[in-house]
Formats: sequence, C-alpha cells, structure tokens
Amino acid sequence: MPNTMLCGMGRTHVDERNEGAWLEAITLFQSVRDADHDAAARLLRTSSDPEAVMLNLLRMLGVYLRGEAPDKLDHFIAASHRAGPPPNPRPPLPPPT
Repeated sequence: MPNTMLCGMGRTHVDERNEGAWLEAITLFQSVRDADHDAAARLLRTSSDPEAVMLNLLRMLGVYLRGEAPDKLDHFIAASHRAGPPPNPRPPLPPPT
C-alpha cells in the first residue's frame, strides 16, 4: 500500500504528493498575480496532478476572497458578466534558440 509507506521522517508518499500540489497551487497563484498566464498554463500542463493543483488553488482563492468586502466581489462578478472574457494578450514570443 503506497499510501501508507513511510518516506523518511514519518512522511508518506501521499503527504509529499499533496505538498507538491499545494506548492504548485501557490506558484500558479503567483503566476496569475503577475499576469504570466503562459507560465500558469505550462505549470498545469506539466503537473503530475493538475486536478489536485486546481482544487488547492480554488481553496486558496476561497480563503483569500473571504477577506474581501462582499459588495466589492458582487461588483466584480457583475462587471465580469457584462464585459465577457478579457482579450487574449499579445502572442507569446518564440522560444529562444
């Protein structure tokens, strides 16, 4: 049972995988904050558990949003419905050769 096998210092493989998904969610949050959507998308594409990363990101956002004024959030949601999705950013630069 790999879920219960200890992996040094009393930590399990599951603990390490959960911690990895949590750290990736933090990195994803930082990338979005910095408007680096390409990096965020790359992280999700290369993650070993993108579903866990997204769940952790949503949990993190929930905690963050609890600190915001409800009227501010309602205004943002209403404005988002009216405006629709933002335009795509300029095309990404080609990778360095």
